[in-house]
Amino acid sequence: MLYCDDRPPPTDYRRPTTHCVRLAIAIACSLAWATGAAAQWLYWETKISSGGIDRMTQNYAAPKMTKVVGGDGKAVIIRTDQDKVISLDTRKRKYQEMSFSDLESSSKMVQKQMEATRAQIERRMKEASPEQRAMMEKALPPKRPGTEGAKPLEVKKTGETKTIAGYNCVKYVATEGPKTVLATWTTNDIKGFEALREDWVAYQKRIAGTSQNFAGAMAEAYSKIEGFPMETEMGDVKTVVTKVESRPIPATEFEVPAGYKKEGLPPPPAAKPPK
Repeated sequence: MLYCDDRPPPTDYRRPTTHCVRLAIAIACSLAWATGAAAQWLYWETKISSGGIDRMTQNYAAPKMTKVVGGDGKAVIIRTDQDKVISLDTRKRKYQEMSFSDLESSSKMVQKQMEATRAQIERRMKEASPEQRAMMEKALPPKRPGTEGAKPLEVKKTGETKTIAGYNCVKYVATEGPKTVLATWTTNDIKGFEALREDWVAYQKRIAGTSQNFAGAMAEAYSKIEGFPMETEMGDVKTVVTKVESRPIPATEFEVPAGYKKEGLPPPPAAKPPK
């Protein structure tokens, strides 16, 4: 799931506190893990469909470096070698920069807000009618996998296969109890991926630390899934790789272009005490 624009994710309680954070976690949830696939460099294009709207992205990967470019002039560079995430506005020629430590701090604050929201809803549920409780249960923020009360994440490799963009793919499904977290079609035919799988796993663990829920669940799911995801469905968002190729990518592709002005990050919104 990638939002290279100012549109919020489908569920508000999963929205991080800044544009840069939102983009970074969105990448982690879908395609940026493919940094590990870049044994010699990798380029791929994706179509992301949500709410009847299609968006295209261009993706570049080299060892420990990933870049995702949206059609709206927004781009994100993730440099695990420098421990930072860079958000670019190519139209305004401006950029913002965050370290993974900053992302983790923001994530902890978001988690506190989510816990307060959950506690508030649970208090109201005690006095609600059965019909109201059923509706309120749907609004409860999910608990992070592995924490007390969270449902275990299970990943199943199905027997379904199909060809996507010329690659043979197999289907995996990840579930939390009766809920499907994601369904993805992956291929083992992308050269170089398995050779750098260790880099991918290490990257996933770091990204999981920047999200107390959504990205953490995705990281856990993909750690149990083999191959490069060519098609993924998460909620109402569908991501399909339409083209992928190994080709040389200059190091400058993963740097802030000359002449760009650095912008400070906006302060995170103050947490509202539950009523």
